Amino acid sequence: MITRKTFFLFVCLLFTTSVVFARQVMVQRLRGNVDMFSKGKWTAAKIGTVLSVHDKVRTKSRISYCILLFEDGHTMRLGGNTAIAISEIITDASQVSLEKGRIRVRIKQFFGGRSFRIKTPTAVCSVRGTDFAVEFADNITRLEVYEGVVSAKEETTGKEIMVNPGEFSVIEQGGEPSVPEPLQEKPPAEESEETSVPDPEEKSKEELKAEAEREIFQDISREAVMERAAEEIKLAEFQNGKAIIDVFGKRVRMEEYIVRPKPEQFKYVVLNNREDRFDFGKILFTFNKELPTNLTLATKEMFYKEGPSRPEWELTNVESVMSNTLDKVLEDASGGTMVPNDSTNPSYWTHFFTSYKFYIGNINSTENNGKGVIKWQYEDKNYDFKAQTDEFTYLPGTAF
Repeated sequence: MITRKTFFLFVCLLFTTSVVFARQVMVQRLRGNVDMFSKGKWTAAKIGTVLSVHDKVRTKSRISYCILLFEDGHTMRLGGNTAIAISEIITDASQVSLEKGRIRVRIKQFFGGRSFRIKTPTAVCSVRGTDFAVEFADNITRLEVYEGVVSAKEETTGKEIMVNPGEFSVIEQGGEPSVPEPLQEKPPAEESEETSVPDPEEKSKEELKAEAEREIFQDISREAVMERAAEEIKLAEFQNGKAIIDVFGKRVRMEEYIVRPKPEQFKYVVLNNREDRFDFGKILFTFNKELPTNLTLATKEMFYKEGPSRPEWELTNVESVMSNTLDKVLEDASGGTMVPNDSTNPSYWTHFFTSYKFYIGNINSTENNGKGVIKWQYEDKNYDFKAQTDEFTYLPGTAF
């Protein structure tokens, strides 16, 4: 009898626990200087890190951002100079405290009884919508709603209003939320793209990025490269092939082509095929927006442009590999942008990468997820778009 009672009690406890079981929040994507506070200390945030209740995340520069993925499929994008704390993440309730900055939230789906709240020092925004943004600065909360309905309540007075799609409201401490007004501007384009709720049937952006990196950085066997080339050449918008005799009197078959893996990318591939040797190179260029039909419109100004206006297309990432199928050298550059010579009255623009890594490795390399050893790297730590000596790191014994 005691055993049956004990078992019954265990089942009840198990059921009760499952109702309020903690949910997971994961760092899905980030750029720039992003920190997280967990277990009593601040550390650099990394993609794939799982956050717990009371953990904090902050972006430490204007161009940094971080995207969090909730277990229910919700996404939250932290803009530049933003700080949040995970207040509650259980089965039927989630609450995030916005300490400063701007967040964009997209809700995947709600089931009965569940809630999702954003709390600032002056307001609580309870989610009944699917797409909204909250900004907190100078002790003022601003709520923007793009889809669905979100309630906004001022903490001191308890006054609450409903904000409908296409409206915004401003909440100051001790005062009623302002009457909702129509939004005059659309949300930033990068927010819309980066916080879109992933379809479980589709691969996430991180999975696609991992596949692309694998192809560029790790698939260096002759068979893998030639198999992919055979498929890509069918889609290539430029292709050239010829046979030459090298300095050693050996015949070399040279192939080059350009293909577009995604609308905002193009990849240049060179294949050199000898009887006893195979060499190749690949460079993947990623831009800030969809590329034009005529690539020259984007490439002619991707490193330098004269005039007061920045170029329409900006190079954001470059990933490259050169290999003989045994050894390899890799480049991984990110955070690319065009920098004006004078921020108030520019006369020309030059390109700048905020992060650059140069790897050396071989077919058996395991360091850095198979990329190899970092020979040298650069990180624009203070985001001033100027290369400083202390921002370079070299493999011991290889510094210039």
